[in-house]
Amino acid sequence: MTTVRLTVLALLVGCNDFTTLEEACLDEVPGQSNITDAEDVEIATALNCYRRLANEPKARIDPAIQQSVEGHRDYLQLHAPFLNIRTQDPTQEGFTGANGVDRLNAAGYTMPANSALLELYTVFYGETASLFAGRQHIDFWFADPFVRPAFLQPLLAGSGVATAEYTVEYPEDIGLDPDDVSVAYYNMVYTYASPPIAETAKAYPRNGQVDAPGSYVHLSANDALEEGRTYGYPITFTVGSRETGLVVEQAIISGPDGSIPFEIIYGDDAGSGVGLFNTAILVPDSPLTAGGTYTALVQLATDQGIRRARTTFTVGTDIRPVPPILTARRLPRIERNLVVAPAAP
Repeated sequence: MTTVRLTVLALLVGCNDFTTLEEACLDEVPGQSNITDAEDVEIATALNCYRRLANEPKARIDPAIQQSVEGHRDYLQLHAPFLNIRTQDPTQEGFTGANGVDRLNAAGYTMPANSALLELYTVFYGETASLFAGRQHIDFWFADPFVRPAFLQPLLAGSGVATAEYTVEYPEDIGLDPDDVSVAYYNMVYTYASPPIAETAKAYPRNGQVDAPGSYVHLSANDALEEGRTYGYPITFTVGSRETGLVVEQAIISGPDGSIPFEIIYGDDAGSGVGLFNTAILVPDSPLTAGGTYTALVQLATDQGIRRARTTFTVGTDIRPVPPILTARRLPRIERNLVVAPAAP
């Protein structure tokens, strides 16, 4: 038998002077009363900490979105699947919709025109199954360079969050020993920005931030970065949601010891079909130094022209240690799926 822990998070997509994540945090999430579990409240709150620090509007809990997410959580707890986490079988008890959009519609929610539903699933195996709780899921997701671009899209239309635990047993033909497994799953619906062209690229870690993490362990399986490797904390630059052809023409990261080597990747390099083409990402080859101040400077080109952007931030001295995920038999995997709503008539 295998214990599965599921986190379901649904997110529907003014300048401040915050310099730390904690300064940006609020005690309550708009619409929080619709959430029934304390850990789920913690997850929703943590997301807004990051969004406020990045100068993005707060995500709110939408009653219909929350209903659709909790309905899917109940279905998963009832049937305990180990595959096809995001789908439901209409012949089974507790069916609330075959896919994310169907479940939203069944709960009375209609996706706005010019919007997209992003479904993200993170599956944890073996020793990694109990590593994260509450806001740690958000810390993990936001560090991932292929997840953060979705969190930084400007217009979230609503949100919902739920967590679940259940037990599964692998079929005999799978050929695997029993594993503890946890699944983190959320839906994000965001609307495309209007106007869709950004005057300046938004950077994260934000300019002036003094508590940026120093390292990141890459757990996605794709060709852009090495799975299981520890890198420096990714630096992202996001342009307008409808700009195309994003290219980093020039870039440099300088720190206490001068310039440092890094990889250049893009938000769509995960090969997921998500289509978040509007984010360029600099990933330092090695962890950054605690207490060190770093500056990242880029020149970006899109179909709308050329612009420069920069951010200067300090790595916090009280950095959470990297969890011992590399001792696990299998690393977590991250999957993504994008559904685009019809354009406005």
